Amino acid sequence: MRAKDLVQAFKNFKVEPLRSEEEFKEFYVERPEQTQSPIGEILERLKLSDSPEKYLFLSFRGCGKSTELYKLKIELEKLDRFLPMMFSIYELDVNDIDIKDFLILLDIKLVEIAKENGIKIDTSVEDDFRNFLMNVSHVKEEEIKTASSIGVGVDFLVGSSLNLDWRLPQEISLEKN
Repeated sequence: MRAKDLVQAFKNFKVEPLRSEEEFKEFYVERPEQTQSPIGEILERLKLSDSPEKYLFLSFRGCGKSTELYKLKIELEKLDRFLPMMFSIYELDVNDIDIKDFLILLDIKLVEIAKENGIKIDTSVEDDFRNFLMNVSHVKEEEIKTASSIGVGVDFLVGSSLNLDWRLPQEISLEKN
């Protein structure tokens, strides 16, 4: 609910990003017309680009980076050409981030979003990920097969051997469909 006084404004204030379309409609403040939104510019570049674009958002905490990225995600989802993926490095152990942890998290998130959207993952990709897990986290193939058969996700297996400080809401299974 929009604030009509300072007490309500204080009650509305949360130090977390806006995430849903409803929250954006209710609370998002557009930039002045004479100032172009960086998200608007990135959205236009992405629409026109034939090659992959990469952007890095850096700034101090609480300045609105995540809110702007969620806004970009909502706009990209409307285009039906992109499959935006959101995650935070805070899903890793931020005191000891390792490239292998990041790559595993990225792969698990990609599998998760593919499954949510009904995208079939080629078995060679699953095999490549399984081999990567066995090489970098020393998870044995028998453990992966056993975990898959009892419904335990890959994150359960690798969580103890890597510096991962996260648990996925939906467990990822390497079982072939």
